[in-house]
Amino acid sequence: MDEKDIIAQIINMDNAEIDSWIVDRVELLERTTIEDRDEISSTSYTLRRARGEKENTEVQGFIPSKTQLRKMQFDLASFRMDDTSFYKSVIDYIKKAKPQSIMRDGKINNNYIMNIIQCSIINYLGLHSSESRRNALYNSRADIDDEPLSISDFKQNGTAMCVEKSAMAQNILAFLGYNPMMIFGYLSNEKGITNEGHAYNCIIRNGKAMLIDFTNPIMKDGAYYKPAIFSIDNDKLEDFKKGKAQIEVTHKDLHTKGDSIEEESIQLVYSSEAIDEKYFDKKKAPLEKAQEQTAIAHQKNHLTYGDVTDTIFQGKVPDSEAQHQAKDTDKAIKIRRLMFKQKTGATLTTEEQALIDQHIQQTNEEQVRFRNQQNQKKSKGLSL
Repeated sequence: MDEKDIIAQIINMDNAEIDSWIVDRVELLERTTIEDRDEISSTSYTLRRARGEKENTEVQGFIPSKTQLRKMQFDLASFRMDDTSFYKSVIDYIKKAKPQSIMRDGKINNNYIMNIIQCSIINYLGLHSSESRRNALYNSRADIDDEPLSISDFKQNGTAMCVEKSAMAQNILAFLGYNPMMIFGYLSNEKGITNEGHAYNCIIRNGKAMLIDFTNPIMKDGAYYKPAIFSIDNDKLEDFKKGKAQIEVTHKDLHTKGDSIEEESIQLVYSSEAIDEKYFDKKKAPLEKAQEQTAIAHQKNHLTYGDVTDTIFQGKVPDSEAQHQAKDTDKAIKIRRLMFKQKTGATLTTEEQALIDQHIQQTNEEQVRFRNQQNQKKSKGLSL
């Protein structure tokens, strides 16, 4: 059954049937999934692409509960998609919606379904997250004898980022009858972020495809507004299927200013493989040259270059999650490099050693805070 059949079945289902239907549906997906790898990590996928392996390089369909997902290939800590409670939230959203919002003229309103999935992810994992809190959670299970984390361990505590959110989206999409892909790749933007590791999802139906970034939705006045959905041209489809995806899109957040709504746009590139570090600079060069020529022409008419640039540049940097995390990510990369340098026996400067010491202290403090919170919740009978 495809998404049309599954969603129609959910709409017509009696409330008393929901719990048992979820159990049967998940058991069926566990038995029939084509994704049979014991371990999935972003690094393993990017390394496979680097070796020239292009076929079946994306996560396809439902992720079984036995599979361990790692944010990096060589991490000891991992997590499993072993909680099914969030499927109930998805079903509740569908059943409460107006039928014509979900399906019209026998066709599924896919954008509306993506909104339901996005809301379910936010309700379960939260909207914002912290790299340090996430690392503290993973580090709490970093011993070789530790059991993997559960996706439920990321529930509403500011620890879930792109891998966890995309994995949850992947399984909800499969649960609803879609045949989704989870893509481990990179996100770059025109404001200085280049080849930042990222995970996102894609669905293909009837020769058309849509990319959904459930980690960075469209925001309005700092609050969630709608999913970030981008269409993929037909000539890009085969590339996406073969692990060499690259698509440039415009992400638009919204802000209320007086009686009007203003858009704040930023150009993004989603890719499976690393793009040229000068990608946006090279795109900008012809524009800057054209602007300079325009300025010269206007100067002849007694206009200044400042007059011209003021009319060209009016955008602001949108407040997306990727930008919130950019500084933390850059710092983490720098620290990893310094720790590798230290491990090789190389001499560190006083400033470099102080940075490592500060990182160790902050990590230890985060772990202590996390364990204290965990103990407090357990003492109250709450689950993480």
